[in-house]
Amino acid sequence: MSLNDQEDQFQNVNNLELDQDQAEEIQVYKQLLPDTIPKKVVDQFIQIIESHQFKQISANDMINIKLESEDIMSLYVELVILKNYLTKYDLDEYEDIGMNFLNAVLLIPRLIHIIKTTEIPLIQYDVLWILGNIATFQSFDRLIIQNDGIDIILQQLNSTYQQIQLQASWTLGNIATVGELEQVCRDQVRQKGGVEQILKLLSKLNDPKNIEQCFWCLNNICADGITYLKEETVKNLILQLCNFINNYDDEIIIQSCLEVLSEIIPSTYENNLLIVQSNIVPKLLRLVVNQQRKTSVKSFEFLCDLFESGGQVCDHILSQKFLDVAEKLLKNENCRIKRMNVLTCCLSLCKGTEKQYKQLIENQIIFQEIFRQVQLKNNDFIKSFVNLALSKDRDVILVLVNNQIISNFIKLFEQLHDNELLEEMLRGLINIFSVVKSNILELNVKQLINDSELNQINQLFQFHKVQSLRVCAQNIIQYLE
Repeated sequence: MSLNDQEDQFQNVNNLELDQDQAEEIQVYKQLLPDTIPKKVVDQFIQIIESHQFKQISANDMINIKLESEDIMSLYVELVILKNYLTKYDLDEYEDIGMNFLNAVLLIPRLIHIIKTTEIPLIQYDVLWILGNIATFQSFDRLIIQNDGIDIILQQLNSTYQQIQLQASWTLGNIATVGELEQVCRDQVRQKGGVEQILKLLSKLNDPKNIEQCFWCLNNICADGITYLKEETVKNLILQLCNFINNYDDEIIIQSCLEVLSEIIPSTYENNLLIVQSNIVPKLLRLVVNQQRKTSVKSFEFLCDLFESGGQVCDHILSQKFLDVAEKLLKNENCRIKRMNVLTCCLSLCKGTEKQYKQLIENQIIFQEIFRQVQLKNNDFIKSFVNLALSKDRDVILVLVNNQIISNFIKLFEQLHDNELLEEMLRGLINIFSVVKSNILELNVKQLINDSELNQINQLFQFHKVQSLRVCAQNIIQYLE
């Protein structure tokens, strides 16, 4: 096949794809023209759309747009020209053709009036799209808000046409993220029930692209938090997000859901418990293990945040599953998740329950990796080990003792410049000696510490400037007498 033949074939494929896209677009437009409209009028609308698809738009075409015609077809021609311009050119080009603030002062109120008064869904759809794009330029969003545009757009969320509902949510999402008055938009949408309406729309969607668009919109509307939202709305939002994670395998949907859950939903015990009870943790753990999935890292990061907020929200069964996954990650030399991040996430179990403490120390691979960081004087790991040292569980304390935790803690005393951490470590040692003396009768407390280490404790008791540290040291000495 010659080069020219290849080029012709390539062009034919392109034209075929273009024709297919155009046909699909026209079909969407036809769906926005109800059966009550005469076929002749429908054909006129479609003819306007088709005739302007590839038409060159000049500066004069834009400047001459007034949106004042009472003839619906003449008005729609102007809307199509405006929409096509926004589709094909960068918004900054407005300055070149005189589409400045003064022009917007005239056009935006008319656009809002059109959407408010027209009964033709196609026109409502196109005006919503135009407003969403114009809002991203200069201070045009201010004009939309000042002309009650947010209220009008919110009303379109109640449309009987799903395409219009989706377009309205997208327009609100645009104004809420790039406008000069984005905060005003967010507050108005949340105060006036916009989030509830978008959630209602979400519950009816199946197309991943539409679902992602709604999540994007919610992310923008709630970018600064969930002020003004009812408790029941927040609960419904969490449950819908978790439901999508459980029921869809689409990477984009899962990623979008995790972003909303981690960036918008406050990390409270109640919210995290609701997330866990929705049963998404097993699904996320499977995604973490599958390193080929794009959502693997994001799923891991979300689980870390969930555990970090308090390991106790996850029961011992989920904790064990998490530790099993963490062990696999540590063994995987090609793991995309950093080794230190895996260990740090495991530390969150040190904030959990006694059962979770035991699960952690029983996994020797993870326990030894964490213990190595304690020996390397990593303060975060030391603090977590202090939590383990404060355990009342006999088995937990026995493992710590057998791993020379007492000697390792005492070695760090002279190297630490954090008196608060030093006091926590001393209290951990006091607890260890207490548990050994009362519950581990086969061990002799005095044999757990050598003379050199005991001397360091005495030095703290006699010479340290901080009273509370001297008291802790004295308590240890009393246990060893």
